[in-house]
Amino acid sequence: MRLPTASLDGELNPLTTQPDFTRVRAQVLESDNEADISDARVWCKLTKSTPAPPPFRFLGTPTINFEKNDQEDILQFFNKFINDEIIDYITNEMNKYANKWSRTNSSSSRNVWKPLSSDELRIYLALVILQSIVRKPEMRHYWSKNPILETPFIAKFDQIKKYLHFVDGETYNPATHPNPKLNKIFPIYERLVERFQNLCVPEKNITIDESLLLYKGRLGWVQYIPLKRARFGIKTYLLCESKSGYVYNFVIYTGKGTILDPEYSALPISSQVVMTLVKPLLNKGYCLTMDNFYNSLQLADLLVSKKTDVYGTLRANRKEVPKELSTTKILKGEVIGFQRGKVAVLKWKDKKEICLLSSIHGVETVNLQKRGETISKPKLVHEYNNTMGGVYRVDQHLADYTLPRKRGKKYYKKIFFHLFDLALWNSFVLYSKTGGTKTALEYRMDIVKLIMEKYHHSEFCSATDRPSVIPTPQRLTGRHFPEYIPGTEKKNNPTRQCARVRDGRGKKIRRESRYYCPDCDVALCVAPCFRVYHTVKDI
Repeated sequence: MRLPTASLDGELNPLTTQPDFTRVRAQVLESDNEADISDARVWCKLTKSTPAPPPFRFLGTPTINFEKNDQEDILQFFNKFINDEIIDYITNEMNKYANKWSRTNSSSSRNVWKPLSSDELRIYLALVILQSIVRKPEMRHYWSKNPILETPFIAKFDQIKKYLHFVDGETYNPATHPNPKLNKIFPIYERLVERFQNLCVPEKNITIDESLLLYKGRLGWVQYIPLKRARFGIKTYLLCESKSGYVYNFVIYTGKGTILDPEYSALPISSQVVMTLVKPLLNKGYCLTMDNFYNSLQLADLLVSKKTDVYGTLRANRKEVPKELSTTKILKGEVIGFQRGKVAVLKWKDKKEICLLSSIHGVETVNLQKRGETISKPKLVHEYNNTMGGVYRVDQHLADYTLPRKRGKKYYKKIFFHLFDLALWNSFVLYSKTGGTKTALEYRMDIVKLIMEKYHHSEFCSATDRPSVIPTPQRLTGRHFPEYIPGTEKKNNPTRQCARVRDGRGKKIRRESRYYCPDCDVALCVAPCFRVYHTVKDI
């Protein structure tokens, strides 16, 4: 279907008061042929008896594109998003970057890097999730020995975050890179967009809005949005399923360098964003909800030509909006509307005047109960309030259990943790869609627990070869025997700090030991610390 042009420059035709939808309705309901409504281009005033335009037939198939294994735990949902490919890729890039950095800063023994394994990276990510639940003012408080602040379950993993890296800088070429401004995070960005779209097909109602990741560092595309909770930060455009909040597609805003689909380069930027996000779902009868930043008559006509319905708030000064919409004064509770083809524009006054656009609504109203009173409002307003909450739901969840730290300096690390947070949220949505009953908090805590049980090994230690202080799940079971700590090139008889020695008041004190438990990989005095560590549950 060709995209028709507006006639009469958006003015009302005084001779036309009612649109003729007889043929339009028949053509729209056809599933195989596109509707041609190019001759219905004049603005017509709507009345309560005017029928609403019919929605397009929904041709999508909402599905979850992976087989749930009832024999496995809920970790299978998380692993579908943060899969082995992504973990192995990050591990490889981190080891390359850390080894290169260590060679150029080899004067300090702290710069010696022990290669990180994929399982160790998963343990680190589990601890990052735990940090979103156990909030502390500063990072150093997580490994503080102060009894008030101490969290024994969290190890000191500052070096892992220090060397967190996602791309080999030596291979970067800005002239050929598909997204130069996001080159440091682009491989993860690209993989997660693909995972989000492949694992779930959304239901009919979808919504587009922007989200803001708090960031106040020096970055050319930091945005200031006073109505957002963060106000300053990195903006992300999200396309979500309205009901569940599942993030299906997203675009990170990078100023003039934002990568959008070149097919729609002639459109305004806001319309380019919409068409880029919704492109995989066009011609399937989806219904898109947006606010007045994105909505315009040109965009609505284009979406209708792609068999995609749209509705939402509208700015009255947009091009082709009839002048009568902004000049006509209305009373509280009153609704007026004008229709052109399949697209209608409405104005309704509650506390203030609100302009709206829709391809499936007229001026019909619905009665609702509010504080024991019956109130009347346009059906369009009621459905807009019900379907616009997809992105809001995501923002609310991420604000409750946010992963990115407030004072991060490296923008690409903050973006990574934000993307990781979105992947964790999506995995929870799929878990809920398949009958899961746990809350978001319970789900997160279970993911942390299952990762620790599945991927923690006795040889796990930090990147600087410092033994882990995380008690292994097997420390209270099995048979454990003390052994001498193995010698190194520098020391034949090395010692480590005992993990259990405490004074009479229960305060931990430093004492070196020649012995350790090879299964738990912790240094312990032969007596009594070895026995206490392997028999007492709460240590």
